[in-house]
Amino acid sequence: VDVFGPSGKKLASAELLASDHIGKLKQLAHDALKPGLFEEVRLLVDDHAIAADVSVEACGLQDRQSVTAVLTKQRPQPTLLDNDYVTVELKENGSVHISRKPGPSEADVIKHWGGGDADFPRAGNALKLSQGVLSIYKAGCAWAALKDDGSVVTWGCWTGSEAPAYGDKGDIQDQLTHVQSILTTNASFAARKTDNTVVTS
Repeated sequence: VDVFGPSGKKLASAELLASDHIGKLKQLAHDALKPGLFEEVRLLVDDHAIAADVSVEACGLQDRQSVTAVLTKQRPQPTLLDNDYVTVELKENGSVHISRKPGPSEADVIKHWGGGDADFPRAGNALKLSQGVLSIYKAGCAWAALKDDGSVVTWGCWTGSEAPAYGDKGDIQDQLTHVQSILTTNASFAARKTDNTVVTS
Protein backbone atom coordinates (compact mmCIF):
# COMPACT_ATOMS: atom_id res chain seq x y z
CA VAL A 1 0.00 0.00 0.00
CA ASP A 2 1.34 3.43 -0.95
CA VAL A 3 0.62 6.50 1.19
CA PHE A 4 0.55 9.88 -0.57
CA GLY A 5 0.43 13.39 0.85
CA PRO A 6 -2.21 15.98 -0.10
CA SER A 7 0.12 17.36 -2.82
CA GLY A 8 0.43 13.93 -4.43
CA LYS A 9 3.93 13.30 -3.12
CA LYS A 10 4.57 9.71 -2.08
CA LEU A 11 5.20 9.56 1.68
CA ALA A 12 5.64 5.86 2.41
CA SER A 13 4.90 2.30 1.34
CA ALA A 14 3.98 -0.71 3.43
CA GLU A 15 3.18 -4.38 2.98
CA LEU A 16 0.13 -5.24 5.07
CA LEU A 17 -1.80 -8.42 5.78
CA ALA A 18 -5.59 -8.39 5.67
CA SER A 19 -5.60 -8.67 9.48
CA ASP A 20 -3.17 -5.76 10.03
CA HIS A 21 -4.53 -2.51 11.42
CA ILE A 22 -4.66 0.68 9.38
CA GLY A 23 -2.89 2.29 12.33
CA LYS A 24 0.41 1.13 10.82
CA LEU A 25 -0.22 3.34 7.80
CA LYS A 26 -1.25 6.24 9.99
CA GLN A 27 2.00 6.01 11.95
CA LEU A 28 4.02 6.09 8.72
CA ALA A 29 2.07 9.14 7.57
CA HIS A 30 2.52 10.76 10.99
CA ASP A 31 6.29 10.30 10.83
CA ALA A 32 6.41 11.80 7.33
CA LEU A 33 4.06 14.76 7.83
CA LYS A 34 5.14 15.63 11.40
CA PRO A 35 1.84 17.21 12.52
CA GLY A 36 2.01 20.29 14.69
CA LEU A 37 0.21 21.09 17.91
CA PHE A 38 -3.52 20.27 17.65
CA GLU A 39 -3.06 18.81 14.17
CA GLU A 40 -4.14 15.25 13.38
CA VAL A 41 -3.34 12.87 10.52
CA ARG A 42 -6.39 11.52 8.66
CA LEU A 43 -6.28 8.78 6.06
CA LEU A 44 -8.51 8.89 2.99
CA VAL A 45 -9.35 6.28 0.36
CA ASP A 46 -11.25 7.67 -2.62
CA ASP A 47 -12.03 10.79 -0.54
CA HIS A 48 -13.57 8.70 2.27
CA ALA A 49 -11.96 8.72 5.71
CA ILE A 50 -10.83 5.39 7.15
CA ALA A 51 -10.35 4.69 10.86
CA ALA A 52 -6.94 3.72 12.20
CA ASP A 53 -8.28 1.12 14.61
CA VAL A 54 -9.76 -1.22 11.99
CA SER A 55 -8.12 -3.92 9.90
CA VAL A 56 -7.19 -3.68 6.25
CA GLU A 57 -9.91 -6.19 5.45
CA ALA A 58 -12.57 -4.39 7.51
CA CYS A 59 -12.04 -1.05 5.77
CA GLY A 60 -12.14 -2.66 2.33
CA LEU A 61 -8.63 -1.63 1.29
CA GLN A 62 -7.58 -3.55 -1.82
CA ASP A 63 -4.16 -4.74 -2.96
CA ARG A 64 -2.13 -1.92 -4.59
CA GLN A 65 -4.78 0.64 -3.64
CA SER A 66 -3.31 3.96 -2.54
CA VAL A 67 -4.13 5.99 0.57
CA THR A 68 -3.99 9.78 0.95
CA ALA A 69 -2.84 11.31 4.24
CA VAL A 70 -3.96 14.82 5.19
CA LEU A 71 -3.47 17.05 8.21
CA THR A 72 -6.55 18.48 9.91
CA LYS A 73 -6.72 21.07 12.69
CA GLN A 74 -8.63 20.38 15.87
CA ARG A 75 -11.90 22.32 15.88
CA PRO A 76 -13.25 24.42 18.76
CA GLN A 77 -15.56 22.53 21.12
CA PRO A 78 -18.68 24.72 21.61
CA THR A 79 -19.11 24.98 25.38
CA LEU A 80 -21.29 26.94 27.80
CA LEU A 81 -20.05 27.46 31.38
CA ASP A 82 -21.26 29.77 34.12
CA ASN A 83 -20.95 30.85 37.74
CA ASP A 84 -23.10 33.10 39.92
CA TYR A 85 -22.08 36.22 38.00
CA VAL A 86 -21.37 35.45 34.36
CA THR A 87 -21.93 33.03 31.49
CA VAL A 88 -18.91 32.14 29.35
CA GLU A 89 -19.58 30.63 25.94
CA LEU A 90 -17.13 29.23 23.40
CA LYS A 91 -18.54 29.55 19.88
CA GLU A 92 -17.89 27.27 16.88
CA ASN A 93 -15.75 30.00 15.30
CA GLY A 94 -13.30 29.89 18.22
CA SER A 95 -14.39 33.12 19.91
CA VAL A 96 -15.37 33.45 23.57
CA HIS A 97 -18.40 35.51 24.64
CA ILE A 98 -18.87 36.60 28.25
CA SER A 99 -22.14 38.01 29.53
CA ARG A 100 -23.12 39.19 33.00
CA LYS A 101 -26.03 37.54 34.75
CA PRO A 102 -28.73 39.73 36.30
CA GLY A 103 -28.75 39.67 40.07
CA PRO A 104 -25.90 41.10 42.17
CA SER A 105 -25.71 44.86 42.41
CA GLU A 106 -22.59 46.60 41.13
CA ALA A 107 -21.44 47.05 44.73
CA ASP A 108 -21.49 43.29 45.23
CA VAL A 109 -19.21 42.57 42.27
CA ILE A 110 -15.60 42.21 43.43
CA LYS A 111 -13.22 44.24 41.32
CA HIS A 112 -10.32 42.63 39.46
CA TRP A 113 -6.86 43.14 40.91
CA GLY A 114 -5.12 45.80 38.86
CA GLY A 115 -8.36 47.33 37.60
CA GLY A 116 -11.26 46.05 35.55
CA ASP A 117 -13.90 43.56 36.51
CA ALA A 118 -13.64 40.34 38.48
CA ASP A 119 -15.39 38.21 35.87
CA PHE A 120 -14.21 39.87 32.67
CA PRO A 121 -10.65 39.61 31.26
CA ARG A 122 -8.46 42.65 30.87
CA ALA A 123 -8.42 44.37 27.49
CA GLY A 124 -5.33 42.52 26.23
CA ASN A 125 -6.70 39.13 27.17
CA ALA A 126 -10.15 39.98 25.84
CA LEU A 127 -8.60 40.54 22.40
CA LYS A 128 -6.91 37.12 22.62
CA LEU A 129 -10.33 35.55 23.23
CA SER A 130 -11.76 36.89 19.96
CA GLN A 131 -10.43 33.97 17.90
CA GLY A 132 -8.43 30.74 17.99
CA VAL A 133 -9.83 29.30 21.24
CA LEU A 134 -10.25 25.50 21.27
CA SER A 135 -11.67 24.92 24.77
CA ILE A 136 -12.59 26.77 27.96
CA TYR A 137 -12.35 25.73 31.61
CA LYS A 138 -13.61 26.89 35.00
CA ALA A 139 -12.05 26.43 38.45
CA GLY A 140 -14.17 28.16 41.09
CA CYS A 141 -14.38 31.77 39.90
CA ALA A 142 -11.25 31.51 37.75
CA TRP A 143 -11.34 30.84 34.01
CA ALA A 144 -8.92 29.53 31.40
CA ALA A 145 -9.04 29.29 27.61
CA LEU A 146 -6.73 27.01 25.61
CA LYS A 147 -5.83 28.44 22.19
CA ASP A 148 -4.83 26.71 18.96
CA ASP A 149 -1.23 27.96 19.25
CA GLY A 150 -0.79 26.21 22.62
CA SER A 151 -1.08 29.40 24.67
CA VAL A 152 -3.49 29.87 27.58
CA VAL A 153 -5.57 32.92 28.48
CA THR A 154 -6.63 33.18 32.14
CA TRP A 155 -8.81 35.56 34.13
CA GLY A 156 -10.84 35.48 37.33
CA CYS A 157 -11.67 37.03 40.69
CA TRP A 158 -10.07 37.66 44.04
CA THR A 159 -11.31 37.92 47.59
CA GLY A 160 -10.41 41.50 48.45
CA SER A 161 -6.79 41.05 49.57
CA GLU A 162 -3.80 42.69 47.87
CA ALA A 163 -2.86 39.41 46.16
CA PRO A 164 -3.60 38.95 42.46
CA ALA A 165 -6.67 37.08 41.37
CA TYR A 166 -6.04 33.36 41.22
CA GLY A 167 -7.39 33.48 37.71
CA ASP A 168 -4.73 36.06 36.84
CA LYS A 169 -1.66 33.93 36.08
CA GLY A 170 0.83 36.69 35.34
CA ASP A 171 3.43 35.01 37.54
CA ILE A 172 3.47 31.84 35.39
CA GLN A 173 2.20 33.21 32.08
CA ASP A 174 5.58 32.73 30.40
CA GLN A 175 5.31 29.00 31.19
CA LEU A 176 1.89 28.64 29.57
CA THR A 177 3.13 27.83 26.07
CA HIS A 178 2.97 24.59 24.07
CA VAL A 179 0.07 23.47 26.27
CA GLN A 180 -1.93 20.56 24.88
CA SER A 181 -4.48 19.93 27.63
CA ILE A 182 -5.84 21.45 30.87
CA LEU A 183 -7.27 19.72 33.93
CA THR A 184 -9.27 21.52 36.62
CA THR A 185 -10.32 21.14 40.23
CA ASN A 186 -12.69 23.36 42.20
CA ALA A 187 -9.91 25.86 42.82
CA SER A 188 -6.95 25.25 40.48
CA PHE A 189 -5.73 24.47 36.98
CA ALA A 190 -3.08 22.05 35.72
CA ALA A 191 -1.72 22.54 32.20
CA ARG A 192 0.07 19.64 30.47
CA LYS A 193 2.63 20.67 27.88
CA THR A 194 3.89 18.89 24.80
CA ASP A 195 7.09 17.89 26.61
CA ASN A 196 4.89 16.19 29.29
CA THR A 197 5.75 18.75 31.98
CA VAL A 198 2.85 20.15 34.03
CA VAL A 199 2.26 23.75 35.11
CA THR A 200 -0.06 24.15 38.11
CA SER A 201 -1.75 27.07 39.79
